[in-house]
Amino acid sequence: METRRVTAKQLFWLKMGNVQNVIADLTEPAVSQMETRRVTAKQLFWLKMGNVQNVIADLKELAVSQMETRRVTAKQLFWLKMGNVQNVIADLKVLAVSQMVTRRVTAKQLFWLKM
Repeated sequence: METRRVTAKQLFWLKMGNVQNVIADLTEPAVSQMETRRVTAKQLFWLKMGNVQNVIADLKELAVSQMETRRVTAKQLFWLKMGNVQNVIADLKVLAVSQMVTRRVTAKQLFWLKM
């Protein structure tokens, strides 16, 4: 996430703090990555660790970092201000799977998935 674009849906999600939905969506793609042998022994070990609050805090910080580097579009910022939680969550679920399945999952990301 540090070197990749954060989408509007992802940024909105981070602001919502809906931990259970985040975990549910991120875990499924992580399993997909395991199946393609992109997960190392260290990554698998980290998957067993857990601290939800640290995960959310780190993700929020990353989102802010992306904003500061102008990777967030006007539309993305607009969405961050909207309050239709159910629609946003539904969109995020689809997007999270798409983003995670097509990109390499790092050890830190895998650790966060189990939080």
